[in-house]
Amino acid sequence: MDLGTLIIGVVLIVMAFLPIVVVSFHRKNKEKAMLQSLTQVANQQQSILSKHEYFGDFIIGIDEQKHVIFYVKKAKEKLIEAIVNLSDMKDCSVLNVSKTIKSKDGNYTIVDRLDLSFTPKEKNKAGVQFAFYHSDSNTQINEELKSAEKWSRIVKEQLKSMAAGTK
Repeated sequence: MDLGTLIIGVVLIVMAFLPIVVVSFHRKNKEKAMLQSLTQVANQQQSILSKHEYFGDFIIGIDEQKHVIFYVKKAKEKLIEAIVNLSDMKDCSVLNVSKTIKSKDGNYTIVDRLDLSFTPKEKNKAGVQFAFYHSDSNTQINEELKSAEKWSRIVKEQLKSMAAGTK
């Protein structure tokens, strides 16, 4: 093998892997910035995040000691921040808004929206919803349903432990 072929081979390999490295680096920086925003929101409430999960355009976390859920979503150029004190909530569920489309090949269900929905204890108070997926802003649904179900379980466990009087 001559030197010219070796150089061309190395350049092609670098060109093949460079986009992967750049995308990974960009994603890590974005995740770090979102985690920093979530941590700031938690710190303002004198809370410490015990669990968190980053999901592209949003991040969610919980302080299991104080029973508070934190949510930060990047919508265009602004950050939407939300806090839910679980002591004010009686339940949490996944809200899956879908529509069925009929075609000659059969029926297809299309997910329009996935939210983590909190039901307050007081009937006169409005519920709170954290958007995990919305077809208007996300082009493709990935693992959002699994994540929403996971966080619903986490919240339900917290509500159950609060009702039992344990931490």
